[in-house]
Amino acid sequence: MALELRGRLAEPTLRMRLTVLRNALGEYAVQRGGYPPREALAPGGAFWRWRSAPRLTNPVSGKPVVLGEGPGNFDYAPKGTWGYSLRLHLYGGDDLTESDSGNL
Repeated sequence: MALELRGRLAEPTLRMRLTVLRNALGEYAVQRGGYPPREALAPGGAFWRWRSAPRLTNPVSGKPVVLGEGPGNFDYAPKGTWGYSLRLHLYGGDDLTESDSGNL
């Protein structure tokens, strides 16, 4: 019951996490000449070693936000140099999504 309550109450925080992650990806792309490959967002990957990378905590688990299917974690897929798809998983199975088509 406590996990479900924490998961349901985490949604506003997760929405903010998505915004922070989206903005960081954009800044990374500008500095590095494109969005990072998926493996760069794996734990210990180049994105997280980048000095401007956000340090995000999963409000459902209390652990760092990572690539994964669990509530509070995310999926990321680059689409060429200047596009991506980002999904942050909510408790209960819904997702928050963000994408950039790469069309300038």
